[in-house]
Amino acid sequence: ACSREPAPESAAPSQTPAVRPAAPVRRPSPPSAAEALSAARKKTPEQQRELIQNLILDGIFSNIELQEGIPRVYLRPAFRLLTPEEQLSFLAHVYAFAFREQPGNRVLLFDAGSRNPIGEFTEAGLTMN
Repeated sequence: ACSREPAPESAAPSQTPAVRPAAPVRRPSPPSAAEALSAARKKTPEQQRELIQNLILDGIFSNIELQEGIPRVYLRPAFRLLTPEEQLSFLAHVYAFAFREQPGNRVLLFDAGSRNPIGEFTEAGLTMN
């Protein structure tokens, strides 16, 4: 009978392909409040009003008070689910609608449920508590 010896294992360690670290992903910086305002101001007051009404119908804003000097926007929970770009754009439309060309103003933001103040939008940007 013929006996077979097991084949010797190779002495070389198994080679794993070199893993390169992932290159950093460059994301475009979000638009500034000034850019969002510029885009909003290019629309007519009728277009701005229609967008704002649609945001109320879509449950992003619960209501907006414009008649007391400083606009007050009551935000529903869906607002927090928007991208930063969408948040800036939508608030810029309210600002542009309320203040045609007047700089140095602000839009106060409130929680629609608690009615507590939660932030503001100015030409410098969006500040949330």
